[in-house]
Amino acid sequence: MRSDGTRIHKTASVALALFLAAVASSGVAACSQNTDPRLVTDLPVPPGKADILPMACLPDLPPLEPSGLTKFEGRLLFVSDNRQDVAIYEVFPGEKEEKGCRSAVFIPLNLEDLAGIPKRHALDLEGIEFWDGNFYVVDERDRFIYRVDLNGGVEQVRHDIPEYNLKHGIAFSKDPNAAFEGIAIDPAQGIVYIANEREDPIIYVLHQTSDALVLETERHVPMKDVLGGRSPDISDLCFDGGALYVLHRIANRILRLDPGNMTVTGVFDFSSEVAGLYTSRHGYGFAEGLHLTEDRIYLLLDSNGTPMAHGAIGFSGALVILDRPADF
Repeated sequence: MRSDGTRIHKTASVALALFLAAVASSGVAACSQNTDPRLVTDLPVPPGKADILPMACLPDLPPLEPSGLTKFEGRLLFVSDNRQDVAIYEVFPGEKEEKGCRSAVFIPLNLEDLAGIPKRHALDLEGIEFWDGNFYVVDERDRFIYRVDLNGGVEQVRHDIPEYNLKHGIAFSKDPNAAFEGIAIDPAQGIVYIANEREDPIIYVLHQTSDALVLETERHVPMKDVLGGRSPDISDLCFDGGALYVLHRIANRILRLDPGNMTVTGVFDFSSEVAGLYTSRHGYGFAEGLHLTEDRIYLLLDSNGTPMAHGAIGFSGALVILDRPADF
């Protein structure tokens, strides 16, 4: 059964068993078992600004690397970009354990379906959105889009971005880790936004065709000059209230765009809220998941399997919950 008590299709149950077996045999180390006497409430949280919740590892499994965030029936769901993390996960902000808030497999992806999709690279799930009864997930390195049903069945959604790039003289980076990183959907218009992470950061605007498993590119929006900085990147997207929100990871900012002309209409800086939580030799940011509700901004931080800078917690990243300004 799913965590809400409803029954998962038999194929999904089989996929979960295969998923757990694959992880067990992958040779990837499980989360550190070191204990830390400090409680979650001891973290350096600016009063009234943010709730920072390190995420506890799944029992006996390697740390997750959260990337992408959405809400479904009130649940906070995410994907993880480890090759062995073939599932959609749920994080429970209200269920705090010794090493952070609890997370769990929500829907395991059907491994047979994934095996039937020809790929060049290992699985690298980065963004997730829910639309019209299905989840849509991007696979960064192969620049694929998947449609995932509530039983974990996976189908590839075809798109014409490579052909579009040829027509418009756009060349992707040769680095497969600089590819599709986020997805957002305008359900009223049937518009899908796909973020190419960096080198160069680009937002592609696509629409659904008569075939629900085929998307066509309408236009693209170069974001390098808009984002600015020494290494502009996009780590997630969110569509809310008629606006497109862009997570600029390295700058610790969220940009609000008018989806019509793609001009910036607002900026939210969360640098002070995440400063010092994790450290990077290269100065990279860690926020890779973004979701907005009427009064909250949710961010997921990817720790790259390392603990927080001040203790042996947060190996599986952290959930940051901020009050959403009324004018953002």
